[in-house]
Amino acid sequence: MTGRVEDEWALAKLGHEFAAAADDGSVEQAAALFTADGVFEVMGVEHTGHAAIAAYVDKARRAGMTGPRSGARHLVTNVLVTVDSADAAHGRSEFVLMTPGDAGPYVRVAGGYRDRYRRVDGAWLIAHRTVVSYAPAED
Repeated sequence: MTGRVEDEWALAKLGHEFAAAADDGSVEQAAALFTADGVFEVMGVEHTGHAAIAAYVDKARRAGMTGPRSGARHLVTNVLVTVDSADAAHGRSEFVLMTPGDAGPYVRVAGGYRDRYRRVDGAWLIAHRTVVSYAPAED
């Protein structure tokens, strides 16, 4: 069993790992950070399970929003996590999605993540992530 500080660090790192996977990793890497029945909720639409989450990330990549060839970067900040029990936690963070443009990088989306986590086989995973958009993409 790990301590509270180690759990909080692992949970905060999980959010950054998702950003890195979305920007430079595979869609499978991004989806694997969720529980098998995990939910990625974007603009009120729930993508449930690894296959659906991977498909959503792939769709965002095909649209040029993110992915290794997009040049886009998720910048995650103000990470707050709370361990509720040995196997459950919740948290929140804020993000901006920076995208290259003709006049230089610009903020394509600004928003937040509202997360619920569950420990599975000793590892913390995202059980439910809701994306809250503060400045939605115009395209």
